[in-house]
Amino acid sequence: VPEDNKFGYTISLTKPEEFSVKFRKPEWLKGTAVATVNGESVALKEDDMGWLYITREWNSGDTIELTMNSALKVYTLSYESDYGPTGVFAILKGPVALAASMRSILDDPAEVLNGEKDITAQLKETDTPLVYKAVADEDLTLKPFYSYDVNELYYLHMDLYIPLLIHLLL
Repeated sequence: VPEDNKFGYTISLTKPEEFSVKFRKPEWLKGTAVATVNGESVALKEDDMGWLYITREWNSGDTIELTMNSALKVYTLSYESDYGPTGVFAILKGPVALAASMRSILDDPAEVLNGEKDITAQLKETDTPLVYKAVADEDLTLKPFYSYDVNELYYLHMDLYIPLLIHLLL
């Protein structure tokens, strides 16, 4: 699981061989990916299909380190028949889905996060990788979905417009 932005690979061969090692260029990539082979910077090329690659003669034990930065991103699931006209949201950091903590079943992230504004600006990083707190209420924590215990309550998909609609109707 990528808790930082570096990914490492080691080549295992019976004899030296020239070929390309390809990496999928993820949609969440922020900026440009950077690569090193055996600790030295190398150029990543991109093919017509959007794959990043390094072509060279490889030896067994060669190491590749790939650095791919990412940003917080809000994804809207807007299937009106399932979620209503405003949809629901998921918050991801790179490939990792973040879930909002709940103290009880009455907690609702929509009471803290405003769906009418930039949601990522309403969150701040903590010292723990992939853990964020709401600026308006630090009791609301977002952390990787996979890190919740079986009995912990969380929201993975959030409808951040419901309280706004209630206030508008009152």
